[in-house]
Amino acid sequence: RSSDLGRDYGQGVPNPSSQNVYGRVKVPNPGAHAFVPGMYASYNSPDGTYVNHSENYHQHSGGQPDAMGGAPYYYPTHTSSSAAMVAFPDVRVYTGPPSHVAHLTSTQTGYGMVEELRHDLIQRQIAGQSYVSSSSEMTDIPQELEGYHSLCPLEPTGKENGVGVFGCKTTCYKAINTKNSVTYALRRIHGFRLSSARSLQRVEQWKKMNHPNVVSLREVFTTKHFGDHSLVFTHDYHPGAETLANHHFNLRSIQQGGPTPPSSMGGARSSHSFSSGTPSTSTTTSLLPENLIWTYCIQLTAAVKAIHEQGLAVRALDVTKILITGKTRLRLNCVGIMDVLTFNQTPGPGALLVRHQHEDLMALGHILLALACNSLAANRQDQLHKSLETITLSYSPDLKNLIVCLLSSQQSMRTIADIMPMIGARFYTQIENSLVQSDLMEAELLKEMENGRLFRLLAKLGVINIPNGPVVVRNGRSISIEIISRLSFSSSLGYGSSVDRLIARHANPQ
Repeated sequence: RSSDLGRDYGQGVPNPSSQNVYGRVKVPNPGAHAFVPGMYASYNSPDGTYVNHSENYHQHSGGQPDAMGGAPYYYPTHTSSSAAMVAFPDVRVYTGPPSHVAHLTSTQTGYGMVEELRHDLIQRQIAGQSYVSSSSEMTDIPQELEGYHSLCPLEPTGKENGVGVFGCKTTCYKAINTKNSVTYALRRIHGFRLSSARSLQRVEQWKKMNHPNVVSLREVFTTKHFGDHSLVFTHDYHPGAETLANHHFNLRSIQQGGPTPPSSMGGARSSHSFSSGTPSTSTTTSLLPENLIWTYCIQLTAAVKAIHEQGLAVRALDVTKILITGKTRLRLNCVGIMDVLTFNQTPGPGALLVRHQHEDLMALGHILLALACNSLAANRQDQLHKSLETITLSYSPDLKNLIVCLLSSQQSMRTIADIMPMIGARFYTQIENSLVQSDLMEAELLKEMENGRLFRLLAKLGVINIPNGPVVVRNGRSISIEIISRLSFSSSLGYGSSVDRLIARHANPQ
């Protein structure tokens, strides 16, 4: 309909009856500018009656305008004679990036999305649409699983998949929920039978955990669809994510399992120690930038702080269980699993919670030490002194003091609240970077909003059946639509080629 078309094409053909006047301010159709102050102070109703709420308000309130924060929420109906005329256009036109974004070197000129961002989003879409091929030999994957379908493994499912961090064999799948059609990540614990329903008590607490650096836990259920008693944890799915181990240490082998060695601190067995694997061949000449390590540190400490404040512990803080998306965004994965698997080994929940939280801090220190030395071998007991020397020579004293404090947190009984002040003003740098990233994303969204509007306009014009021949004036509302449609799809260039053929030729050079 032409009325629907008008919502996209510059809010319709200019119509004098739809213009609103607020004192000396001329504003077009209220639907065109949702953020114009006082847009509903006066308007033309559908039956043509002029309504002026500001005048009615002055009659009932003695002429004093209401205020929000000390400023009137509509333009006053009476302005001084020296006030300049403020007018708004009848159509919306993309005017380029905002001034505070235009000067950034990463801003790409043009009307399309930045190519790097487009490539990243496309790769995520492709990863999210993966499926098991019909010719695949993975016949042990069920077609449906307790309200989920289209299961696709996210990691190897063969016998080479070892016990890993949790002390038992696990496999991760991507699956679609039957009720809401949302894709989730399902982590299956092989051959695990729940001894009591009380072991799921902590699951309800983890469901309430919502943090931007934590992969949320949605539900836990048991199943026999794999031919055994399996326990399945449902977490949010982040397509295209990879583990911190694979991203920085190129250790796909440790994602496939392997025994977890004893902790390098005191020889105590810990579920947080790094999995075995070939250390990175990097040397001190190819260390990570310190600002990147601080970025990771701030995100990890923020997630650990939020979890500890809820009376929980991560208990799976390992480089193989930390996901990285985009360039530097980290998320703690597999939360809540250890609380269920080790429920029978919990004689005193209060005392063990404190110990588990201290182990989280030690695990965080091991992760930062490995990142600073760019090698998982840096956490070995015989390499610890050399690793700290490398940090002393290559990084600031603040980073070294933080790592030493985390590694000794269990002996000194420190908490995450004691660690946060050691990061200091670097929190502000992280906030500034996040705000700049938000400005860049808004600028890209502004371009795509305009592209979407133009596409909807062309799609609506394309389905209008306009006969060939001279323009026939049926009524005043359809004449402009016919003119625009013919201009867009039937115009000819100077050498006889139509505009639509030219567009098609550029879109498909073959």
